Amino acid sequence: MLSNNNGKSLNKENSQRDRLIKPIDLSSTSTDISSPTNDQTPPPPPILSAPSSSSSALPTAASLNYFHIKNMIELTVESARLREKQLENEIVDLRNELTKEQGSRQKLEQDILELRRIRNVLIKKLKRLNRSSSATGNCSNSNGDTKNEISSSS
Repeated sequence: MLSNNNGKSLNKENSQRDRLIKPIDLSSTSTDISSPTNDQTPPPPPILSAPSSSSSALPTAASLNYFHIKNMIELTVESARLREKQLENEIVDLRNELTKEQGSRQKLEQDILELRRIRNVLIKKLKRLNRSSSATGNCSNSNGDTKNEISSSS
């Protein structure tokens, strides 16, 4: 009769213990089986690589994925640096070209001013010649040709 009483209390303890212990799903985690699980621990982060049957392959796949992403980022940074250098060189070339064009423009402006000055001098000389030739009867037109005024009027 004592065993009946003890048996009930043992069954009661076993059922309470069974409710506290939850089965571990080995297919979804790669954590150590010996560690106890409770409701407060978050699930492990998902691994970006394809699931593998062996738990030792998962950290390797994750580290390979990490190195792949790291290499891609490094390549992107390096290509951005190269593009930046290329753009800096283009800017330097464009500045040099602009400086040359500005120098050429200044030279052209000086040449235009010099040609205007020469034109004005030539116009003055032509007017002087016209005045002196009108007294003698010869007249020069704007082309520099001289005509006898007497022959052109008849």
